[in-house]
Amino acid sequence: MLRKPFRTGKRGRPRLLLPEGLMVAQAIKRYARRRVTGVVQRIVRGTETEVGARLRSTQGATTAVINTAYIKRL
Repeated sequence: MLRKPFRTGKRGRPRLLLPEGLMVAQAIKRYARRRVTGVVQRIVRGTETEVGARLRSTQGATTAVINTAYIKRL
């Protein structure tokens, strides 16, 4: 489980918080007639410089991009 519950002592389901330092990026694919026509990359959590540095360190390239192949291998 990635998110941890934040308990306040009140009734109901506790809020789920992401851990500090976690960065989230998305690659959104656009389709037309079952073919990919474009890909939009966006950063959901974290800054562009932090995400870029993490991508370069994990992909081992200076021109690292947000893609779906890395997460599919995990």
